[in-house]
Amino acid sequence: MSEQGGLGKRRPFAVARAAMLAAACGVLAGCIVESTDMTTESDADTDRPAPSSPAPPPSTVFVRLVNNTDVALDPQLYVSSEAVTAEELLDDSLKHTAFGFGTLGFLEPRGAVEVQLPCAELAVFGTAGGSFGVDLNAPEGAGQARVVRFGESILCGERVTFLFNRTEGGFATALDLEQ
Repeated sequence: MSEQGGLGKRRPFAVARAAMLAAACGVLAGCIVESTDMTTESDADTDRPAPSSPAPPPSTVFVRLVNNTDVALDPQLYVSSEAVTAEELLDDSLKHTAFGFGTLGFLEPRGAVEVQLPCAELAVFGTAGGSFGVDLNAPEGAGQARVVRFGESILCGERVTFLFNRTEGGFATALDLEQ
């Protein structure tokens, strides 16, 4: 309920209290009622949006893995917190598998997953190209290695998409940087 005279919004209880005081003053001769804003912090205008604080800076890189084939895929995602070479990155100890089918790092045919990598722990990441097949123990083929260097190719809050595709001659791995 808005009142005139720039007093702002008041809660119904505060307005009712002011009306009772004015009525009592009419009964008592010589009574002076001063108009004051009776709004307390608990009565504050709830329609007003709270002051916004700046959004915190992004803290992750988003890595999307997309299997565009009709067979299973081990995308062979590797992550390092140290600035290693592409060859050093593709070490089994740096393989990231906490995603996908059964959180084993596999994608089903036509499947996709998004992984968030913490920027504070990220220097280099990429794929050996992916291993494709109905039986990943005896793969039909592999794609091409793709490596991304954090701070050079991509920054915090940005997204990288690795696309794993079937081609006429086998399989291909593409990289899409979304900034």
